[in-house]
Amino acid sequence: MLFYYLPVSLLTIADTMAELGGNKWGHLSVPLFNNKKTIAGSVCFAIMALIISMIIVVFIFRLQTTTSLILIICVTIVTTFAELFSFKGYDNLSVPLSALVVLYLFS
Repeated sequence: MLFYYLPVSLLTIADTMAELGGNKWGHLSVPLFNNKKTIAGSVCFAIMALIISMIIVVFIFRLQTTTSLILIICVTIVTTFAELFSFKGYDNLSVPLSALVVLYLFS
């Protein structure tokens, strides 16, 4: 169930927060990749990915502390970069797939 809940939650919640944060605070940050992505949107995505990963991995699935900490950090970093480098809606595919790859590597 972890292989389903974490990628879908990252896609629905963190990606939405990246959009909202980029629109709200994007004028205060540096635009990236031809004004399609902003630092503010990526920071919002990373914060939400960290929170979502923590809630799902630690509180719902109760994985061991050292394993879960490394998993949470890896999922946050990999999915943030996947969201940052994806254009034209491809982040809807790259974010869950990158989360699945990290989860698969840790299983």
